[in-house]
Amino acid sequence: MYAYLKASSSKSAGPIVPNDKGPAARCFILFRREAEYARYSPYILSLAAASLTIDDFRRCISQDVSFLNAFARAYELAEDCSDDDDEKVDILKLRKSILDAVEMHDSFVEGWGLDLIKACPVNPATLKYTEFVLKTASGDVGKLKALGKLFSRFERTRVAAYAVGAMTPCLKLHGFIGKEIEALVDINEYKHPYQKWIFNYSCEGYLDLVQQTEDLMDKLSVAFTGEELRINENVYHQALKLLVDFFYAQALTRPTVVPLTKWHDPARDHLMLFSDFDLTCSVLDSSAILAELAILTAPRPPKAAKAPESPKSPESPKAPESFKAPTAPESSRARRAPESSKAPQSSRGRRAPESSKAPQPSRACKASESSKVPRAPESSKAPQSSKAPKASQSPKAPRSLEAPKATQSPKAPQSLGAPKAPQSSKAPQSLGAPKALQSSKAPKAPQSLEAPKAPQSPKAPQSLEAPKAPQSPTSPESPKAPESPKSDDQKQPEGQIRRMLFAEMKNAWDEISREYTKLYRKCIESILPSQKVAFNYETLHTALEVVSDFEKRENSKVVESGLLKGLKLQDIKRAGAGMILQDGCIPFFEKIAKNENLNASIHILSYCWCGDLVRAAFSSAGGLDAVNIQANEMSFEESVSTGEIIGKIESPIDKVEAFNNILRGCSDEKRKLTVFIGDSVGDLLCLLKADVGIVIGSSESLRTVGEHYGVSFVPLFAGLVEKQKEYAEAEGSDCVWKGESGILYTVESWHEIHAFLLGYY
Repeated sequence: MYAYLKASSSKSAGPIVPNDKGPAARCFILFRREAEYARYSPYILSLAAASLTIDDFRRCISQDVSFLNAFARAYELAEDCSDDDDEKVDILKLRKSILDAVEMHDSFVEGWGLDLIKACPVNPATLKYTEFVLKTASGDVGKLKALGKLFSRFERTRVAAYAVGAMTPCLKLHGFIGKEIEALVDINEYKHPYQKWIFNYSCEGYLDLVQQTEDLMDKLSVAFTGEELRINENVYHQALKLLVDFFYAQALTRPTVVPLTKWHDPARDHLMLFSDFDLTCSVLDSSAILAELAILTAPRPPKAAKAPESPKSPESPKAPESFKAPTAPESSRARRAPESSKAPQSSRGRRAPESSKAPQPSRACKASESSKVPRAPESSKAPQSSKAPKASQSPKAPRSLEAPKATQSPKAPQSLGAPKAPQSSKAPQSLGAPKALQSSKAPKAPQSLEAPKAPQSPKAPQSLEAPKAPQSPTSPESPKAPESPKSDDQKQPEGQIRRMLFAEMKNAWDEISREYTKLYRKCIESILPSQKVAFNYETLHTALEVVSDFEKRENSKVVESGLLKGLKLQDIKRAGAGMILQDGCIPFFEKIAKNENLNASIHILSYCWCGDLVRAAFSSAGGLDAVNIQANEMSFEESVSTGEIIGKIESPIDKVEAFNNILRGCSDEKRKLTVFIGDSVGDLLCLLKADVGIVIGSSESLRTVGEHYGVSFVPLFAGLVEKQKEYAEAEGSDCVWKGESGILYTVESWHEIHAFLLGYY
């Protein structure tokens, strides 16, 4: 412990900014959850709130001597192991600072009763940590042996890095906590009983020492292999966990507000935990998942097949070389057949997609950030169709078998010995299927050596297939041009749910997403008062009725579009099982659900269009089948979606009504404590109705609406410090938490929620 180092008289240098390039900084980022648990420990919270008794404080700082002595010995061992002169100098400097701190210990704690501190025994949690530090510094870590049995100088140099890796978390954690408390307490404004402790762990001199120690850890491990870095990370993590144990092991005289369930009596109390799902529990919005699934599984138009070339017959007479096919007269009205046609359209006239790239997952967001209806992936492109046969989609026939272009007046079939066409005629520009001429003044001469059957009317043939050439007694029958392949819609049997094509699906979703985002922002702006008003729950409820009407209209557009039609239930469940959930979310719910000594129930209230998706996500992630999930449901016929949504929770009003119905339906007579966790405007009424409302994330629209209607957003740790003051003054009164207070608590992660409700264990 370095609370006794001579600190600079200057004000704090600001928050610790980790250098994420070094192993020390990366370790703290990787294991920051342990630092959060330490910050929310009853001891630290009571110290920050100035509700910690002097006796409790004395018992804790009496352990500092054990910490300092262990560190001095560990640095000595590290110095012996190092073979680099610069490293030895750095280690020696840090060891000297420890020895100076031991000498200053008595004068530092003089104001808190030195004799009483000396009389305090060593805490078991202190002993576990100091023994771990000395064991590590002695080489008993990973695959290394004790120092006396190390066989190579190479192995000994690793011990110095591991020893520093065991001590660095202690310094870093105290600096982190000191800065967090200093941000809430102005020690120059009033007499905080522990302002000296707070200042010593947040001042510039101490933070410089933290940086020096981290730099040394980085320097000692610069040549580490991947395996050695993992060993060092494990050492760091284990040390950090033992330090968290140390803070939670401190005995306290006064009651604390953390953990929330500490004073929970299952025979008397009922904890009712509510949570949103999209972007509260999940990383992506479920509507984005379902939209992506619908697009990826949408049918594609078939590729057009080329007709096989007609086999040449040796028995067929070859046309004289001088023979040329007659040329159609040039006419300003005559239209060329296109050189290449587009892929065949489906029976509904849909165009083939242009690209074959599958859509990339869209970034999920809600409300104004990207709305509850997120966009389909912008980079998604439809597949290119294969090159289609020339001229009106009919496969190209061999030159010797091509049909003539139709004329507007019937002609007699021509024989193989037909006279040459007039000299003014030119060879046709196109070899495609017959096309009617728009002028009857200059009829086209046939291209084929064999004449087709005479048309039965002066009109051009309507079929896209080329007319069949008559069979010759000396030549084999030419192959019939294949029919254009049918689209997936055409192939589906009668009665089967028909789906939109890939390109149509993507375009429709893009349009709905863009329109929703634009209209949602306008809707939010329309309910904001011209000036901020004092908090009133009923006023806010009335304003959000406008948002509720909007959400229901937008949901109906999704149903009418048919986007969700044809989705298979098994695909939806598979997508739910593969969803990525927020770090720490599932372990928290698991601990609540599996605690037999905790009378608690868990309820998920979600806007998700398909409750089966949410159930699959919880079931696969943690086997949380007992969680009560209320969401919208899809209508299925033989496990295939009809595209209809059975609306249950489509709006803020629906969600708060579901919340109230659950409370009314709870028949037990036990005292209820309600906690709601959410992240969007749709959760606002529930967040405020609950005894404790916790906002996770940073929704701009949620804050905008809330602040205009008088809602206060307070960081959870800061709010708990204030609650601890009230709690201590009321000597543990149960009235510290109540709904509709107009205060919501903000967190950055589920680890903060876990620490607040359950503590570290």
